[in-house]
Amino acid sequence: RIGLALLLVLGGIALNVILIEVGHLIGAKISGYKVFSINILGLCLYKKGSKWKFKFSNFDGLTGETKIAPKKENATPKAFSLMPLVFYLIEVVALMVVFYVLKGLITSEMSPDDNRKLLVCILAIIFVTVGGMLTLYNIFPAKLDTTTDGYRLTLLSKKENIAAFNELMRIECAYSENKELDDMKVFDEISNFTCSINLYTVYKHLKNKNYNEASNLLDKMIINRNKISRDAYCSVVTQKMFIVLLNQD
Repeated sequence: RIGLALLLVLGGIALNVILIEVGHLIGAKISGYKVFSINILGLCLYKKGSKWKFKFSNFDGLTGETKIAPKKENATPKAFSLMPLVFYLIEVVALMVVFYVLKGLITSEMSPDDNRKLLVCILAIIFVTVGGMLTLYNIFPAKLDTTTDGYRLTLLSKKENIAAFNELMRIECAYSENKELDDMKVFDEISNFTCSINLYTVYKHLKNKNYNEASNLLDKMIINRNKISRDAYCSVVTQKMFIVLLNQD
């Protein structure tokens, strides 16, 4: 029974993880984005040129990550972030209907057929419970160990953050396809999104040995350290340290 319970829980995790990323996939299509990477529990499908390839990869999320890039300038990722919640609500309704229908058909005699119905009822409850825990984490509107849809929706309530998010996704998509961009934007308003974008410009300056330009851009982000996460700030300081150690006595 313990082994069966563990299998059912693992099955519930697998189903709900897939539903979350399918929700992201459909939400991206609705919102006007293209998908260039889908990662489910470290199993990553990514686009290389015109072909899809597979690799094992880490991800920024509790159970997976779907990476997108805007196909149009005014794309907004709200549907991308909300569709996993919609899919979970559909799952709850469908499984609860199955649960109550089968529960009403179970007799007091508990025949083999009744045992199978009971097993399906238990399976439905486990799937809904596991999905609820994952969805609660995913929709939580604050920064946790990973980037959640709830936190993303909070950040994207500001229009300037939507523009920054789209630019970041455009850059990451280009890099994943081994394309070098010459038109990356630099943002004066500092946030986690704009910090990530500005760091790509810093890397380009470092590649071209434009150390003064890179240092000046890093200083803007260091001054605004209270507006970015600890991880982002550490990345900025690391690049600043590299420039200082390389060029100063």
